Amino acid sequence: MTSSMYGESGYLRVDDDAYFTPEWCTEVLLRHVTFPMSLLWEPAAGDGAMVRPLVRAGYSVVATDINPRADDITTEDFFETPGPEGATAIVTNPPYTLAKNFIGRALDLIMARHGIVAMLLRNEYDCAAGRQHLFGRNPFYAQKIVLTKRPRWFTDDRASPRHNFAWYVWDHSYPQLGISSGASAPALKYDQ
Repeated sequence: MTSSMYGESGYLRVDDDAYFTPEWCTEVLLRHVTFPMSLLWEPAAGDGAMVRPLVRAGYSVVATDINPRADDITTEDFFETPGPEGATAIVTNPPYTLAKNFIGRALDLIMARHGIVAMLLRNEYDCAAGRQHLFGRNPFYAQKIVLTKRPRWFTDDRASPRHNFAWYVWDHSYPQLGISSGASAPALKYDQ
């Protein structure tokens, strides 16, 4: 058996899970989600790859990272700050090893502000029984946007990307009260 059959990518891990999101991924999100026109926060901004399409779309964005890779990104630990005052949305591709903690923290911060959280995660991330409090049993889980094209995390990569990804969106204005109450289930969309 090859290492890829065990779930290994064949690539060396990058420190801090610093895999920068191709801009087209954020453009897909923007085709399906309209954020409140106040302030967005990208707390794992890395080199600013997700920030650029958000700014081009007309949003004001605060970009922070525990280990920024660009001069215009503020050094800040997502777990040690209340975040920027006035932020009503968090949009990020969290470090894979901290994804569950990132989601929980983002929901705590932004849901209190009646806002939106959007996270780029592996497509199967919502399948685990231990995460259903974030998805199937979360009243604000609004939609999943499956990317039908796989992101390339390395610019010099010639191999086919291994994992599928999706945007997961929680929206305080979208309470899912349960199918029996007549409320609709979270939307499932596909886009490249």
